[in-house]
Amino acid sequence: MTTKVEIVNAGLIKLNARPINSLSEVSNEATLANQVWDISRKAVLREHYWNFAIKEIELARINDRPLMQYEYIFQLPTDFIRLVKLDNDTDFKIINNRVYTNKKDCILRYVYDNKNTSTWDAMFVDLMAIRIAKELAYTITTSSAHQDRLQNEYLFILKKAKYYDATDESTDTLGPISSSIIDVRF
Repeated sequence: MTTKVEIVNAGLIKLNARPINSLSEVSNEATLANQVWDISRKAVLREHYWNFAIKEIELARINDRPLMQYEYIFQLPTDFIRLVKLDNDTDFKIINNRVYTNKKDCILRYVYDNKNTSTWDAMFVDLMAIRIAKELAYTITTSSAHQDRLQNEYLFILKKAKYYDATDESTDTLGPISSSIIDVRF
């Protein structure tokens, strides 16, 4: 199980900075890490449809009078980060943490703000450590070159992490295919 402190320390090590024992300790590194942790986590979660951070729920309808051309309003959950799919609906708007649609019921699949580091994918953990290091790089090292190098590393690892995460899903959407032509080969 990977903890926030381990992730932060992995980032600090990339900066040749002193590791921390706790995020509540009185140190420059802990204070800085606390300042960037939540923003960084949400930003990295928003980068992709991470399998470990997807939820599906039925949204609660709001009785307010809808605006625009829509009949219904639904409240987005407080942990909403990014939309994956909205109940096969293609005509909707998301405004101010609300979904406007013409459907009576609304099932939302979304990336949520997964704060439980023990459920994170290993590549995502690595990505977060690099993101933390990148965010703290100039403040700790006063080197913009170090920050630029970490930005490039972040983009490289992001690309790999997204690929590996995306390939963890089944691509068989048609189901088993049986055909005399195919069966002859086997």
